[in-house]
Amino acid sequence: MRNDEMFRGQLPRIYELSDLIATPAPAGAYFHNLNASLAAIPQKLKQYRDIEAELQVLDYDAWACLKAKVEPDLKRKDALRAWEQAFNTLNEAKGYKYLVSAGYSDIRFIPVSGQSTPDLEAFEGSRRILCEVKTINRSDQQRETFARNEVFDVVDQLDEGFFTKLECSLNNAAKQMRAYCSEADTRRIAYVIINLDDILHEYADRYRVQLESFLVSKKPSDIEVVWDIKPPFYTSQL
Repeated sequence: MRNDEMFRGQLPRIYELSDLIATPAPAGAYFHNLNASLAAIPQKLKQYRDIEAELQVLDYDAWACLKAKVEPDLKRKDALRAWEQAFNTLNEAKGYKYLVSAGYSDIRFIPVSGQSTPDLEAFEGSRRILCEVKTINRSDQQRETFARNEVFDVVDQLDEGFFTKLECSLNNAAKQMRAYCSEADTRRIAYVIINLDDILHEYADRYRVQLESFLVSKKPSDIEVVWDIKPPFYTSQL
């Protein structure tokens, strides 16, 4: 069996995304040499299998919505952060998967409109559930250091810049959900994916303590927060 047939069978939704890119792929587009790179790099194949597993949770309508949303991001490469925005968009599948695992019904992506909207809507009986997915990515400093092939020093304390970005993300999530639905009994969930500079997660336990402390004083009172970091997500009790 040829590599393209084998990998397409294993990663059907990844290949649906790849098929969105014209052949030959224009400059700045993602998915160059997909078959060859999957055959040559086992870690990449593992990562794509993990993404595929998350995408497979989406029903037909949800997948069609997310695929249309991510398509333009796959065709734009940022000078420093490459296709990070595309993966930020695909991360919305993690929020969908979380709502499925929580047992909610009628889960759907909310169509993008002229107004600010959250990413997802679901129901618990008659109660409306809203979910906004936010991704906090690695710092520009780390990326620039790696680009220069220099050593990046990881510390066990999250810095002020990180918490400023996190606070802004949570406030924006709260505003988006309130603007979409102001009903008092609406449950609002911010699903926050954190890609730390500490890529080996040596200080993950210490970071969690700092994150929980941050929520005590900074979290908007009308939202819940679910962290998605390594190891897998857990729900804050605050």
